[in-house]
Amino acid sequence: MAMAEPRKLRGHKATATCCISSRDRPGLVVTSGEDGCVCWFDLRCKDVQFTIDVGTEPVSSLCFKTGKEDILYASHGNEIKSFDVPMLSAGSWKPLESYSYNKDEVNQVVCNGRSSFLASADDSGDVKIIDVGQKCLYKTLRAGHTSICSSVQFIPWRPWEVITGGLDAKLVLWDFSKGRSQKIIDFSSDNSGQCLNPAFVHSIAVPEMDMVGKLDKICAVARGDGIVDLINIESELSRKGASKGGGSSSSSRNNVAKRVCLDYSVGGHKAAVSCVAFSQFQEKGRFLISGGNDKTVKIWDCVRCLDSDNNDNRDLLHLNIDLSKKVNWLCTNQSDSENLVVCDTSRVVKPQSQPLFHLFFLLLIATVSSSSPLDPKQLKALKILTATKDPCNNHTNHSSTTITCDDASPFRRILRPSPKFGLIAFSADAFGSKREPAKRRRSELLLRDEESQTLEPR
Repeated sequence: MAMAEPRKLRGHKATATCCISSRDRPGLVVTSGEDGCVCWFDLRCKDVQFTIDVGTEPVSSLCFKTGKEDILYASHGNEIKSFDVPMLSAGSWKPLESYSYNKDEVNQVVCNGRSSFLASADDSGDVKIIDVGQKCLYKTLRAGHTSICSSVQFIPWRPWEVITGGLDAKLVLWDFSKGRSQKIIDFSSDNSGQCLNPAFVHSIAVPEMDMVGKLDKICAVARGDGIVDLINIESELSRKGASKGGGSSSSSRNNVAKRVCLDYSVGGHKAAVSCVAFSQFQEKGRFLISGGNDKTVKIWDCVRCLDSDNNDNRDLLHLNIDLSKKVNWLCTNQSDSENLVVCDTSRVVKPQSQPLFHLFFLLLIATVSSSSPLDPKQLKALKILTATKDPCNNHTNHSSTTITCDDASPFRRILRPSPKFGLIAFSADAFGSKREPAKRRRSELLLRDEESQTLEPR
């Protein structure tokens, strides 16, 4: 799909590793990068709002404290730090807590639904469960993975269980109250993916409780062989013994749900899948978004994928977005527009007084709309809206606040010009509601400043 030159959010000095969006404040996006910084963006504004200099090592993962998004957790190296965001207004602040229970580099940190535990997966294959209330290590989950543990998620409907994935091509279900595994799914013997790429588990997504009624108790798995798996957790737990990666149609006769395999045969990825996420926009959980090393973002109709009566695989993929670089991470928010955020890597030349080369990330903001294509009057009105001034700053010379983290002293506030990064923004009318005929959904509108161009989606 051809795409106009995007506008970019400017913040990091190196590749972005993770992005998360606020549930309470739509439009707030927080990103982390290999530059050791965390950047806060308001999508109504052009520039980064402020930057936290966490340390010299890359910040690998971020998460909000569930139900209290003023607390942010960030992992860098083998350490996890928590920050109280409102304390920024006091002029100086430092991490509230710092946890160093992991022996190796942390790949992902997540918070459970009750905000009582953190889970952190590291390169040693271990998973640490941290009691936030008691501020201590609760359990160590080990011997489940024989290689790097790349991803971890709490299971909302099973409050004492987590699911992990690793570069040993295994998916492990744990009871962390007992500290032992309940189920291991091995994808290494699955021959449905790409033969040259092992089925490493790079990312796991689990639906929130208000999505379960629509999607059932499933999880999505991003694999290194280009496959996205949809697996019913309850059905897997009902199977006896260790499971292999491939789905089995005969399993349905035993009241075990069949796994859904989204591969290249249904329009899937042609290289490793790096990230998956369930949509927060429109019908919450309706879409599954995946990004990969094939420089594409794919939006799947999750409801159709899980419909056992649907025999038409052509309708599973709703939209394919081509990028110029590999995808590192992505997230969605509840906004009616600019609700898909994608971090990828780019190296560009920026026209400055002293030409500099920057490694920078791209934030791709995709607008997903179920309305009909815009008529000329609507298009003109939208152009006027996009031409309005920045609500956060009326001046052309924006500045950002950088907070430097030093364990030995409070944060120091430094004012400096914001780095030259940008934001990609476009509108898409390619996600029509399920009541609309498929043919009426096939339109997409791409906007940039005063230019518009109608594109045909995949």
